[in-house]
Amino acid sequence: MSPRLFLIVLGVSLGPIAIAIEPPAPQPHEEPRTLTLEAAYDLALATDQTLAIAYAEARKGALEPASAMTRLLPTITGNASSNRSDRTGANRGFTSNLGNVSGGALTTNQTSLNLAWPFVDFTLLPAYRRGKLISESSRLEYQAAIRQTLYSVAAAYFEVLSQQRIVRVSEETLRLAEENLTIARKRADAGAVTRVDVLRAQASAEENRRALIQAENDLIVGRNVLGNLLDLRNRDFTLVDPQSSKAHPAEDALDGFLVTAFTEREDLKARELAILQETERRKEIRAQYAPVVSGQASASGTQASGNLNRSDWQAVLAIRFPFVDSGQRAIELKRQGLQVEQSQENYAKFRETVQEEVTNAFVAVRGLRETVDALEAQVDAESQAYQDVQTQYRAGTARSIDVLDALRTLNNARKDLAVQIYGYELALKRLDQVTGVLEEERVRKVAP
Repeated sequence: MSPRLFLIVLGVSLGPIAIAIEPPAPQPHEEPRTLTLEAAYDLALATDQTLAIAYAEARKGALEPASAMTRLLPTITGNASSNRSDRTGANRGFTSNLGNVSGGALTTNQTSLNLAWPFVDFTLLPAYRRGKLISESSRLEYQAAIRQTLYSVAAAYFEVLSQQRIVRVSEETLRLAEENLTIARKRADAGAVTRVDVLRAQASAEENRRALIQAENDLIVGRNVLGNLLDLRNRDFTLVDPQSSKAHPAEDALDGFLVTAFTEREDLKARELAILQETERRKEIRAQYAPVVSGQASASGTQASGNLNRSDWQAVLAIRFPFVDSGQRAIELKRQGLQVEQSQENYAKFRETVQEEVTNAFVAVRGLRETVDALEAQVDAESQAYQDVQTQYRAGTARSIDVLDALRTLNNARKDLAVQIYGYELALKRLDQVTGVLEEERVRKVAP
């Protein structure tokens, strides 16, 4: 019977059959999350992979002093072996170095225990000091990584806020462009203007519609970047606009920022410690010319078939004098001296980089503050100018091209203001970062 015929027969026999299909379980809906900048900082510190890697490096660096101290710790090794030999022939008995053994088979078991203990090693102190410097340098690099991560979060946070404001500006500009299109159509229907005015207004509206689509796409990208930094699955979050509480830096404050940077920058301190590390390494190589005093002790036992046992032990006090090594140590010493000079040059170069970063950040803050003030005044003026031109156009004393030009100018000024407002906030964070004081309290809580 075919499946179709079987279903027909089954339907006739049993009558109408109601089949209940359960709808799929609704997926849990996550409510939009409200984020402050401080909450974003905390999320990044808890989830950022770069910080996890830097923390692992700091923990590895903390092991260096203990690694150097192992040079004076004893080492104990043990050996065990078993040997069986079998000799066949007419004479089953034979003589071994352990005595007469009857039969043709001999089993020998040997065990030994060796102790080596270096008493005096002049490379220990420079190696230990170098390990402490490496540990401190790793900790400073970790703190610098924390500040860099916090600044990256702030940059992504303000980028989203800026894009949100640009979207709102684009929406308002599109509304005004559509309003102009409506006015142009009404005036064209009344015979006050030509069809060209309508086409220009329509082109302006479509141009602003395209700008709005682009702004919305940029906002999606910005939200995705911030969401990845904070490890957020739900991109539907709301950001709280932080209020700036820092005053505009004074004209003569640059020297103070430079002093702070040279004192507080962890990455600059780490490069300074690198010079000391290479110096201690050179001392360590030089100390290899000194003698090494060590003690050695060993105990061994041998058991063979036939109950032949023997045990031995010995203790040795050794002094090793490295007189000649074919010049290899002298080459290493020379190479390490060059490495010290290279570290000094790297430090001097990075110090200049820090000076440039602080100066650029200081100038950016000062310039952006003045730019924001100028843009606020410009937006007010452009807004009033647009309203006047639009009123004149309705009265027939202005051209449509004047209205569109005023709208375009107003739109650009509003977008520039949106960008520069948050650019100024980010510039303040940048100034804190390059001077080594960004979120100082939060960094101290996180850093070991």
